[in-house]
Amino acid sequence: AAAPPTEAELKVAEDQTEAPTSRRMLAMVGSTAMRADSGTCETPGTTEISADAGQSWSESASLARAGATQILRLLPTDPSLVQVVALDANCEPQVYRSADLGTTWEGPLPVVGTWYFDPSTPTQVGAPDGPLSLPCEGAELAAAGDRAAVRCSDGSVVTTIDRGITWSEAAGVTDALAINYSPDSYVVAQTSGQACEGMRLMTLGGAISPMLDGCFETTLTADASNPENIAIAQSGTSTLLWMGDDVVISTDGGNTWF
Repeated sequence: AAAPPTEAELKVAEDQTEAPTSRRMLAMVGSTAMRADSGTCETPGTTEISADAGQSWSESASLARAGATQILRLLPTDPSLVQVVALDANCEPQVYRSADLGTTWEGPLPVVGTWYFDPSTPTQVGAPDGPLSLPCEGAELAAAGDRAAVRCSDGSVVTTIDRGITWSEAAGVTDALAINYSPDSYVVAQTSGQACEGMRLMTLGGAISPMLDGCFETTLTADASNPENIAIAQSGTSTLLWMGDDVVISTDGGNTWF
């Protein structure tokens, strides 16, 4: 009779059959916002677009018809042009873009020169000059131009200002749950401190953008505080937070939400 499987063999089998987890993503520029459940290479993600700064949403079913599967990054370039980095049917990263708010998509287009993060390779990031190693196990990317920030799986954040050649750890950030970029800084959602019963939001770096130091008061259940279920975005004075079943909006630095 064959020998029973060892603990190590059982662990390998368990890892191989464990389903990849979909992640939430948000992005915003002007009054155009995008949100997505990333999906996987085998199960395409879903993308929704808002033309009224997150108050109402319409699903873009045509993205999957263009060949996109797992969504890696949302890129609203300006209010009339939205782009995503997504895997294709061969699980290769590509760029898809729409000039009609997701009604139709052009692509696949080359990903060369574009930032993206693939959670299946958490120790590297796709940078403008090609894939580069990260100093931590990454969980989420926020990037614009030469600069980028990566939320690490342990809740810390590392940043670069030279297209990913060198990275520095952001001081004082130890429990980040979501991150995104704004014009010259980053917006971070993190677990609350003594002054906030819920989700605390803060601006990381930058002296020009409106400073965000707000609180979204909520009960942080284990599911609600799972970073894969949280996403944040900021444009001008508007901040969007996707948590639970709804996207909530603040126009005053996170003091009030609707």
